[in-house]
This record gives sequence, C-alpha cells and structure tokens, in this order.
Amino acid sequence: EFSELIANGSEIKSNTKYYITDGKVTFSYTTKDLKLQTPTLNSVNLDYANEIITFDSQYLVSKDESFTDLVTSGSSIVPGMKLYIKEIATGIYMDSDVFEVVLPQRPEVVQLESEFICTFGFAMEYYPNAEYMIDGVYQYAPIFVGLESTKTYTVTVRLAATDSSFASLTYQIEVTI
Repeated sequence: EFSELIANGSEIKSNTKYYITDGKVTFSYTTKDLKLQTPTLNSVNLDYANEIITFDSQYLVSKDESFTDLVTSGSSIVPGMKLYIKEIATGIYMDSDVFEVVLPQRPEVVQLESEFICTFGFAMEYYPNAEYMIDGVYQYAPIFVGLESTKTYTVTVRLAATDSSFASLTYQIEVTI
C-alpha cells in the first residue's frame, strides 16, 4: 500500500500527506507549511547614524547568498552593501526564505556658503536635514553667535543620517568674522 517508506528521524516536508501505521491502525497526517516566515527589513535594526546592524540570534545575516560570509550583530555597514537575511530553523520549522536588502548609497555632499556675517557671528545657508558644526558638536541651526570678531572659523556641514539613509560626507568652509 505504501509507495515510499520514511525512516525514523528523516526530515519531513511542508504541505505533504504522510500515512502512519503500527500494522493494525493506519492514519494520515498532512503537514503544515513548516517554513518560517520570510524576514523583512524590520527583522534587523539598521543604525545609519552609527553605521552598524544589530539583530536577534534567531536570524542569520550574510554578505552572500550562500551564507558563508556571515555578519555578526553589531557589525559595521556601508552604503550600497547587499545583505541576505533568513530566520534560523527551530523545532519542527525549517529556515525561512532569504530576504535580500541593498543598503542605500551615501547622500551627496552639500556645499553651502555663509549668508550673513556680523561682528559677533554668522549664518550659513539653510538646507533641509543639514547639520552644521564649528566646535565639535553638530547642530541643525545654521546660525552661530557669540563668536570672536576678526577670527576665522571652520564650519563643517553634512546631511544628517535618518532612519533610512546614511549621513553624507562632510564639506568644510572657512568663515571670517
């Protein structure tokens, strides 16, 4: 009656009907889909500001489709990097399908100029999502006041990282009051 005998301990397949017998009683069982759900981008945390990836131990992340170049949680990420993510088999469930993600490219550098200079400070051009720095701390406001006159300041400008993009490279300009 049985077309194929399955050895004890063999891997079973999803959505397959199996017949089980003890020689007296036979019953059938149809397996469910035993593959874990395919991960999504929400399965990992891409921290574009610190340029790292973190994820739970239930996932494998790799730089290649064959999962031979694994990435560990807390590893660095780079613009344009391609990553492959899958959920690891547990219990009776099989590995999920692989989710591929290509990280965005780094935004272009924004070259801004000073717009207004007076004896106690200056203002830079405003640009959405730009950050400006003269003393080691970035700020979103393009205005610097309370500065010394007749001094030259180096202003560093970049586009800030967001939830979906890296920070741009920096641009520097010197402004003399």
